[in-house]
Amino acid sequence: MKKIKKRLSKLILEFNSVGKKEKIFIFIILISCFLLGTIYPVLSARTLSNKPSDIASNQTLLTLKSSAKQTQVGKSFTVTIFLNSGKQGVEAADIVINFDPKYLKAASISTGPYFKLYPQKIVENSFVKISGTASYENNTLFISKGSGIVAEVEFKALSKTDSTQIALDKDKTIIASAGKNIWDKKIASLSLKIK
Repeated sequence: MKKIKKRLSKLILEFNSVGKKEKIFIFIILISCFLLGTIYPVLSARTLSNKPSDIASNQTLLTLKSSAKQTQVGKSFTVTIFLNSGKQGVEAADIVINFDPKYLKAASISTGPYFKLYPQKIVENSFVKISGTASYENNTLFISKGSGIVAEVEFKALSKTDSTQIALDKDKTIIASAGKNIWDKKIASLSLKIK
């Protein structure tokens, strides 16, 4: 106990010998650290609770989001495919999205950062298929998990309609983890009006 008091007295004497500008600088650093230490956990907890990655660890969600809810004939728009596996690793995924070729044409597929390897990007008349897999680099296996963008599909509107659907194919879409399909099979779809 005497050593602690002696060391504390020495620190106080050293602090008193520091100039006024240095004391102000030290005080600002201490206050900043205190504020960051108390405010950051509150802000990050609030942010995390609003993320789709805060789902039950046994649930895997696929979500489709469109850059437009309605469009015009001849115009293009993008559909983003989000995958959220919670805490489960995803070794591979085959994602098939169906659409009506009378109203829509898939123009292109841009891969997202969820997987490092995309062996298939297929654009057909009435569907698109995106396959992503785990990758092996430098003697390390990279298995994706959590929430992220798998791909973005650019569509072009072909003819007018009050409503056309873009939907995941529940029979052909597979999210594989440990040899099992972990997709919850909730059908994600979008409805689009074309003027």
